[in-house]
Amino acid sequence: MAETASQPFSWDDVVKVMAEIRVLAKKCLAQEMDQYSWRPTALLDEALARLCVRDQHWSEVTWQNKEHFFKACRMAMKSALEDRRRYHKAQKRPRTIPLELALERNPEDLVEEDSDLFAALQQAIDHIARHADPRVATLLEYRSVLGMSVPEAASVMNISERTARRLWAQGITLLEAVIQEETTSHRP
Repeated sequence: MAETASQPFSWDDVVKVMAEIRVLAKKCLAQEMDQYSWRPTALLDEALARLCVRDQHWSEVTWQNKEHFFKACRMAMKSALEDRRRYHKAQKRPRTIPLELALERNPEDLVEEDSDLFAALQQAIDHIARHADPRVATLLEYRSVLGMSVPEAASVMNISERTARRLWAQGITLLEAVIQEETTSHRP
């Protein structure tokens, strides 16, 4: 059956075009100077993860058509590669302020002073949300992106302040571990 430009495109259709998406990933990587840092399949996986909104099941996501899906996929791949560049650039420079103090700063000030560190923190928080504890990641986002205090974040999350402080301490530890792991695993 021929696909029409107006036919909706869903996750069920993604499996049918997986080879085409992998070719798209190879093309994106070919344009990168550091093209050996990621394999096409890893970039593809990262892009597909970015296309699914947090707390949304994959089966609920649809696109207008195949072209719309490929544009979204390409943008997700470019975004992943850009985040990776910023993260590696931030890792090359010595951190000017301790991580815990960086997270407690006003987000606008941190972005102005060290946008690469802010991007690296966001990438690490996303990693924690996907692979560790989403509650910790939520608290880290409230503190680092929205600039909330621990009591304010506890109130929004409907948890006790004591639990929020415990999650905060876990979050700092997890962030340090994720950033350290990324630093050591991507050295040439």
